[in-house]
Amino acid sequence: MATLEEAALENQRLTSLLGFVQTNGLKTLGARVIGQPTDYSRVITIDRGSADGVTVAMPVVGAAGVVGQTIEVTAHTAQVRLITDADSGVAALIQTNRAAGIVRGSVEGVLELDFVGRDTVVKVGDLVVTSGIGGIYPKGLLIGEVTKIENLPSNLYQTIRLAPAGDFSKLEEVLVLLGTASSTQAAGGK
Repeated sequence: MATLEEAALENQRLTSLLGFVQTNGLKTLGARVIGQPTDYSRVITIDRGSADGVTVAMPVVGAAGVVGQTIEVTAHTAQVRLITDADSGVAALIQTNRAAGIVRGSVEGVLELDFVGRDTVVKVGDLVVTSGIGGIYPKGLLIGEVTKIENLPSNLYQTIRLAPAGDFSKLEEVLVLLGTASSTQAAGGK
């Protein structure tokens, strides 16, 4: 009975990932998470590597949105730095007003959107998506939702906290983005 329920839950997760791919027109490679993040390292390990076409700096997503990018690749595994890691940075836009900034992780695993000016109207609940700038993440992928805003007159920029689009501690399957549909066609099947 437990095996059957586990298969049904896996089917739901994989169906969500498939829907994400079809909606976004992306060329992807499915992978299983075989190593979880720790309090000291916000990095996961996946079961795909260079033998499968994975290289360093490829974006990785889950059914809910952006997870991170590959940072080390062996023949059969890859390490993925989560966007909540202090060394992570993602060019982003607030979906409603198109204000640009950089989403950064932190030592505590908290996401913040940096470099949004004090005069920009930001609301709790605003969605933040990838901007496509920088060449790593395609434009329009969900990063997270604004949960807290601090706009002090003494600061040049607002402090904007985000909740990530997914719970990274519960990831079991992810997709490595091999290229967007348009870039793949332009590159002749990259």
